[in-house]
Amino acid sequence: MSWRPYDPCPCDCGVIGWKLQRALSGETLAHVVGCNCIRHRNKRNRKTGKRGEYNRHKRLGGQGPTPNDEQPNTYPLWVTTQDKKGNQVPVSFTSFVTSAWYEHAMGQAKKKLAIGSEAHAALYLEPQGGGAWLLVDIAPKKKLKAIGPLGHEVGNR
Repeated sequence: MSWRPYDPCPCDCGVIGWKLQRALSGETLAHVVGCNCIRHRNKRNRKTGKRGEYNRHKRLGGQGPTPNDEQPNTYPLWVTTQDKKGNQVPVSFTSFVTSAWYEHAMGQAKKKLAIGSEAHAALYLEPQGGGAWLLVDIAPKKKLKAIGPLGHEVGNR
């Protein structure tokens, strides 16, 4: 039995379409355009994530191939600032930077910093409504001492 336009997707996801897309690697079965099976959803999520990594790398002045999000990469950055303090800072921003999500995401950025690095941890955000934001944590760094297996100091962090 062959698939015809307006038949359900061959993977039984329930999506009805008028054309098939190319089969994914490792599969012989082609799916309907817009298929919601887990492999196609993961493919779309990965594509969106990689696009964000590319945008971050290019907007911050990166050269060459885009590094993976897990790879540490530093960028030179020139900024101009506008100071806001106390009541000038919206309550919604304060609640955002004290949220568990922000702490987790900034913790991931801090883990990528090398011992002794002068770089600051930052979050690059691209919300769905548009725009791109870079939140840099410029709070004084804690000097952590790395202790080797024999109890000797290895370096500062």
